[in-house]
Amino acid sequence: MTDIGRSDPLPSPEGVLFLLDHFPRVWTSLQEFESRLCQALREKGYRPVLVFSENCRLELKEKFESAGAVVLALNYQDNKLEYWRQIGRLVSQYTVSVVYVDSLPYHGLMPWLVRTRGIRKILHCNGDGGIAGSRGLKRAAIKLHHRAMSWPTRHIVAWSQFVKQQMLATGISDRKVTVAFGGIDTARFKPDRSVRKEWVKRFNLSEEDTIVSTISFLRRIKNPQTILEACGLLAKRALPFHLFVAGDGEMLPELQNRCRQMGIAERVHWLGKFPQPETLLQASDIFVLASIGEAFGFVTVEAMACGVPVVASRAGATPELVQDGATGLLVNPLDPDAFADAIERLLENRDLRRQMGARGPAIVRDRFQVDKAVENWMQEFARVGLNLKVLL
Repeated sequence: MTDIGRSDPLPSPEGVLFLLDHFPRVWTSLQEFESRLCQALREKGYRPVLVFSENCRLELKEKFESAGAVVLALNYQDNKLEYWRQIGRLVSQYTVSVVYVDSLPYHGLMPWLVRTRGIRKILHCNGDGGIAGSRGLKRAAIKLHHRAMSWPTRHIVAWSQFVKQQMLATGISDRKVTVAFGGIDTARFKPDRSVRKEWVKRFNLSEEDTIVSTISFLRRIKNPQTILEACGLLAKRALPFHLFVAGDGEMLPELQNRCRQMGIAERVHWLGKFPQPETLLQASDIFVLASIGEAFGFVTVEAMACGVPVVASRAGATPELVQDGATGLLVNPLDPDAFADAIERLLENRDLRRQMGARGPAIVRDRFQVDKAVENWMQEFARVGLNLKVLL
């Protein structure tokens, strides 16, 4: 285990241990949400202890520390037995009374381990929609696993109604599962059309070119190939557009080769890991996402907050975020023709784009603003016994 935090000089009667199945590469909306949740816990007298799967960069670690968190790195995959031992030590070291488990499949027996350490207040955050695509023995195994691993968990929070339904499909009681959305920083993600002029100049675009963007891991589960195929159709229709892709992953070489084969390489710009997604979204005319199993979809909400109409799959949690016909267009999953038609509709109707884009920011402020999300999640901690009246 690598301790990349510093000793906390402030007294804390109880610790809240976060067992996380990820680590931050850049400061995303998820990290902002986690940071503000830590700050809210600290203000109530608790000491949040974040255990990431790997070390995060110094500047990101310092942001979490400024929110009052202790930051640790411990990889479950390196040595499972040592991981379990270290978690037990942390429970004692930080007087942990509440454990937040980020993913049952990742941590496996972790709820059982912390239960044996005397912890009864276990909150599980579930962002796993994978069971929807499983069949036969695999589906049965997933259901059995979820039921067994969730038994010692006092309460489960699903990122969306979509995820909750996945949990209920495993046989978990409806009384044990509630829904709490994530949230984004609307001071960071907000409309700013002046940014578009900068991108037009930077990439030598025409003012008539439509800027289409997507932000995603370039992996099979995200279906980025569907977006490229749709863009290939748009090019055949002689429509003026440029696609900007933020994100990286194992599919990048394959996707770049496919662009060359379709003759659209000059229209597609690969941005890689992009630490300022808000600027891309503010410059965009249309945002596109083709994944079908989104548990929540921070990036979709970010696009709406920036005043960008969304074209996305009618699948996963996306219909809970995007109002079809009002803030964007939902289409059949994995259907390049449907995506191309929806993009073309927005591309050729600037007034419709503006109307849809104008509705997004208000909806995000009302439903998905990060501080409201933190308030909701603090109530979820109260469900497992955290005392919200405790003060420093």
